[in-house]
Amino acid sequence: MGWAGVLKNETSREHSRAMVIMVLRAIALASKFVLTLFVAKYLGVEAIGHYGYVAGAAAILPVAFGFGFMQELSRTLVISGISSIIAPLSAYWIFVTLAYVCVTACVTAAVYGFVAAVPSATVMLVGGVLLLEHLNNDAFFIISNLKRPIFANFQVFLRAALWILVYMPAAWAFPSLRTIDALLAFWLVGITGSWALFLTSCLRPACRIASQTSIPTTGMIRRVWLLKTIYAGELVNALGVYLDRYLIGGLLGAKAAGIYVLFASIGLGIYNLVNTSIMQVFRPYLIEHHSKQDDALFARAHGECMKKSLLSAVILSLGCATAFHFCEPYLGQPELAGHETILWILLVGGVLRVASDVQGYVFYTRRQDRLFLRTAIVAVIASTCLLMALVPMFGLYGGVLAFLGAYTTAFLVRTYLIRTMREVRQ
Repeated sequence: MGWAGVLKNETSREHSRAMVIMVLRAIALASKFVLTLFVAKYLGVEAIGHYGYVAGAAAILPVAFGFGFMQELSRTLVISGISSIIAPLSAYWIFVTLAYVCVTACVTAAVYGFVAAVPSATVMLVGGVLLLEHLNNDAFFIISNLKRPIFANFQVFLRAALWILVYMPAAWAFPSLRTIDALLAFWLVGITGSWALFLTSCLRPACRIASQTSIPTTGMIRRVWLLKTIYAGELVNALGVYLDRYLIGGLLGAKAAGIYVLFASIGLGIYNLVNTSIMQVFRPYLIEHHSKQDDALFARAHGECMKKSLLSAVILSLGCATAFHFCEPYLGQPELAGHETILWILLVGGVLRVASDVQGYVFYTRRQDRLFLRTAIVAVIASTCLLMALVPMFGLYGGVLAFLGAYTTAFLVRTYLIRTMREVRQ
C-alpha cells in the first residue's frame, strides 16, 4: 500500500475515533441535560440549586485537593510513560483520600451538632461522591495522556451517564426515590463502578511496579510547594468557572441560583463534551510536539484544536438551545418562563470559554505556568467585579453578562500574550 493509502486509512481511523468519542460524550451531555430537567420537574427548582452546589464542588475540589499534581504528572506521563508516575501517584492518592475522609468527618460532626436540617447521611453521601469524582477525574487525565481517548470517554460515560439513565426511570416509577439522597446514592454507585473499571483495566500492569517501589509520602509537602504555581493557576481557573453560582445564590437566593444552575449546567455540559472529546485529545500531542521543539507541528495542532473545538461548541450550543426552547413549556416550572435569553448569553460565554482555554493550553504545554496563573487571576477578578456590580442591578441577567465579560477578557488577554511571545521568538 502506498503512502496515499496509509494516510487515507489513518484519516479514516481518526474520524471513526472522533465519532465514537462524540457519541459517548453526546449521550453523557444529553443525560445530564435531561437529569436537570427531571430534577426541576419532580424535585423542584431549589433542588437544582442543591444539586448544582454538589456538582460545582465535584469540579472545584479535585483542583483544591489536587495541588497541581495531575497537571505535572500528566506532562511526565506523556514523555516518560506510566511507570514513571506510579510512586508519586500512589502517595498522592493516599494523601487525597485522607484529606476527604478528614473533611467529611469534620463536616458530619458539625452538621450533627449544629445543623439538624441537613442529615449527616446526606453529608456522608456528598463526601463519598466528591472523593470518587476526584479519583475518577485523575483517572481520566491518566487515560487521556496514555493516548487512549475512546477508553477514557467510555469511562466517563459510565461515570456521567449510565447512573443517570438508571436513576431517572427508577425515580419515575418509585416516587420515594425523588430525593437528593437517592440521587446522590445512584451517583455514588455509578462513579464507584467507573473507578473500578479504571483500576482493573488500566493500572493492573502497573501494580507490580507500585508494589516494588517505595511510596514517598514524607515528601508530599515539599512536592506541593514545588508545584505551587501550577496549583494556584489550576485552582483559580476552577474557581472562576463555579464562582458565579455561589455568588448569585448568596445575592439572590436559592431559587435564583437554581434557575441559573439549570442554564449553566447546559453550558457546562457542552464545555465538558468539547473539552474531553477534542481539547484533551489534542493535549498530549501538544506536549509531545513542544518536548521535541517542533514549532510547526505544535502550531498546526493548536490551530486544529481551536477550529474543531469552536465549531463543535457552536453546533452543540445551537442544538441545546433549540431543544430547551421546545422542552420548556412541558417542565411545569413557571419560574423558568421568560428567562430563555439567559441561556443564549451563557452559551455564547461558553464558546468564549472554550476559546480561552485552548489558548491557555499554549502556556500549559510550554510550562509557562506563571502566565497561565496570571491570566486565570485576571479572569476571576473580572468575573467577581462584574458579578458584584451587575447582579444587584440586573439580577440573573447581570450574572450571565458577568460570565460573558470574564471569558471575553481572558480570551483577549491570552491571545495578546501568545502573539507577543511569537513576535519575540521571531
